[in-house]
Amino acid sequence: VTSHVALVKSWSHHSAERLKSMLENLQQILSLRVYTGTFTRDHLMNDDETISSCTTVIRIIYYASLLGGVHYTKQPVWDTSELPLLDTDNFSSIEMVGNASR
Repeated sequence: VTSHVALVKSWSHHSAERLKSMLENLQQILSLRVYTGTFTRDHLMNDDETISSCTTVIRIIYYASLLGGVHYTKQPVWDTSELPLLDTDNFSSIEMVGNASR
């Protein structure tokens, strides 16, 4: 678990594109392994070391992306001060013009 935390902290400084590339590679490995694997009642997918290792690394990438999002959102990205306040009941005022002619 300590090594997982170290990886999360290290990978959280990578860009979103880098993490996405790592994730895509792992998904390809998983897809290939599931497609070519021969799984039976005695040998389940969960018992396959490649599959379980890939899913562990995917979990680490997920936490790294969450932590990386915290790093990059210290200053507000969107200025919402100029946006108008929305009505809480804005759906009841929508007219169904497209369906009226049917």
